[in-house]
Amino acid sequence: MEGSDPWFWFIDDVEIRGNGTILTPMEMGSEDEKISALIESGTFNSDLWIGNADLTIENAIFDAAYVFVDSGGTLTIKDGTFNLSEYISTYYNSALTIENGTFNCEVSTYGDDSTIVINDGTFNKRVISQYNGKITINDGTFSQSSCSTRTDDPETTPELNINGGIFSDVRIYSQDTGIVTINGGTFNRTEGNNIYLGYYDNSKLIIKDGEFNIPFTSTIDSKNTPEIEINGGIFNKTIYVPCHPKSFKITGGEFRGVLAETTWDDEHPESHHFSSIEFKGGDNIEITGGTFVGLEGATPYIVRRSNSHCINECPIAFTDRGKFPSDVNIKITSGADIQGPICFYKWDPGTSESLTIDQIKFEGFGVNPTIIDLTENNN
Repeated sequence: MEGSDPWFWFIDDVEIRGNGTILTPMEMGSEDEKISALIESGTFNSDLWIGNADLTIENAIFDAAYVFVDSGGTLTIKDGTFNLSEYISTYYNSALTIENGTFNCEVSTYGDDSTIVINDGTFNKRVISQYNGKITINDGTFSQSSCSTRTDDPETTPELNINGGIFSDVRIYSQDTGIVTINGGTFNRTEGNNIYLGYYDNSKLIIKDGEFNIPFTSTIDSKNTPEIEINGGIFNKTIYVPCHPKSFKITGGEFRGVLAETTWDDEHPESHHFSSIEFKGGDNIEITGGTFVGLEGATPYIVRRSNSHCINECPIAFTDRGKFPSDVNIKITSGADIQGPICFYKWDPGTSESLTIDQIKFEGFGVNPTIIDLTENNN
């Protein structure tokens, strides 16, 4: 809080050295003389709070419940091991910078104007930006957990920015009113079906670069009205759109899901081709750029089928198992390099929720792509 005195507080009777003096629990300083301290090494079994003061940890082991940065405090971690049973977190108007270290605990922001910058390190639990917090990941190794946003206050906007790093078996998703921006990184899945890149609620997901070897999906929920923008990146799995996004815009990127050798259901590993992107709903879908890789020898056209999967081997598919509003806006321009069929798959022809080909606007092609109607044979 503004105007508060600086302090360090170990829950137990622990001393740390700062400015040439010994700082004991709840050691107070004046507002004009901000306390700064250094922990060079050691093992600590007590919780640590930092308020309106600066603390640097060069290399230490923490086997407590939490480390909490609050009220104008700053914490810089250069290295160390954090085996916290709860979390390391920033609260109001506080900052945490992680240069390296191993974190076997949650790393999170909690309050307004709280920030975390991760430059490297190993993270084995979730990383979560909450309320008006902001987390920036520049590098690091992340495994078997999640990186996301969360808030129960619709007036707040938590932010998560990923600029690099290696993410293995980590769920990445925007949630509530949060914004997740991915500018780089490598995202892999080695086991489990619950690993994906996703979007929920009224959040925003922006992808500018990165390599994605994990499925890209969400949940079917009419309450979900997220916004998704893809400006770049390499996608080696299907982008699956089962929910009802307010907008889904693609201006760049390379989409290679059609070349996947297995389905994304690990229980059925037989060879199977999927689409690069499959839409089951949405209000505003625009594809104005990007490369949608097709199989060798494929010719771009539209396929209409009924009661049969035509999404196989099609770079782009629209299916009617979700919901498209009557005033849906779907636009595909010649700026997109589509190297194979655009599949129009009618799950239940003739229903009021069925999408018609006339609702898809093609711009810049000179002539509309050929329509091949296979519905008469019920294929």
